[in-house]
Amino acid sequence: MIAFGIAFLLVYSPAWSSELIKPTRALDSSGEKPGKLSVFSEPPGLEVALEGEIIGNTPVFIDEVSPGSHRLQVKNSETDITIEPGKTLQISLYKDKFILIPATDKTPPKQPETVETNLTKSKPPPPPTRDQRPQELSPIERYRLLGHF
Repeated sequence: MIAFGIAFLLVYSPAWSSELIKPTRALDSSGEKPGKLSVFSEPPGLEVALEGEIIGNTPVFIDEVSPGSHRLQVKNSETDITIEPGKTLQISLYKDKFILIPATDKTPPKQPETVETNLTKSKPPPPPTRDQRPQELSPIERYRLLGHF
């Protein structure tokens, strides 16, 4: 009986509870992924509330927001927002007006196309070979080279 009590304490002690794996989903979940919310403002540092609950000062980034309609308040301005499952909503308050920031495309920007011109198509002359003799100088060039002109 004492051995059973010791085994029970070892298995169910608080030290072991921190090592347990937390569940990834609840049984009653609707299967919708939570959305994300990013709130910005100009000037930054304004108080943000979601459904009347203060969530921080701008800029605010929330990774898990339940999908659906919500009431967002930044400073004294309020608006209704809709969070879509698995998507990010970015919104900013500028001059007391809310501005939706379009979602950025994760694809890299296109590289500019290179336009080939005659200069890029031309090839440099081949290097001289050993068999090629230096170009013969004309009599006038020879005369100038020797310093007579």
